[in-house]
Amino acid sequence: MNEFLDYLLEYFDPKKIEVIESENETGNITPSGLIFILPRSDQIEQVVTLFHEVLHYHPKFISYSGGLLDGTYDRMERIEKQIDDMAYTLYGERKDLVELAERVIREAKRLYEDRDNRIEKFRKSQKDEVREFLKIRNRRRYGR
Repeated sequence: MNEFLDYLLEYFDPKKIEVIESENETGNITPSGLIFILPRSDQIEQVVTLFHEVLHYHPKFISYSGGLLDGTYDRMERIEKQIDDMAYTLYGERKDLVELAERVIREAKRLYEDRDNRIEKFRKSQKDEVREFLKIRNRRRYGR
């Protein structure tokens, strides 16, 4: 597993992690490598989810990750179980990776909150600009 850890660390980038609400999944990884994690999960679950999603690209599981429709449901469930086992093993044995994952998840949450704040600020500024425009237009039109 150690030869894979360098590759795994590539995914520990806060810009590749989205902390968002989802009703039906605890985590997901897109083909582009974007990882989704639930904010309401506890920290252990978030770290294990991050490990789990990255491990989908482990050489042992890559054929499964690339072709979900190729296997039977039982085969896919067995592979999911193996990925879970490997993720929990990493969590138990590699405290350095756990600390790194926790730090990356915190940073991803901060980036997510910052982005939400910027979007809200932008929307508010747009509303303010529209209000100001309407005031000016009404003054010109109606002399108010």
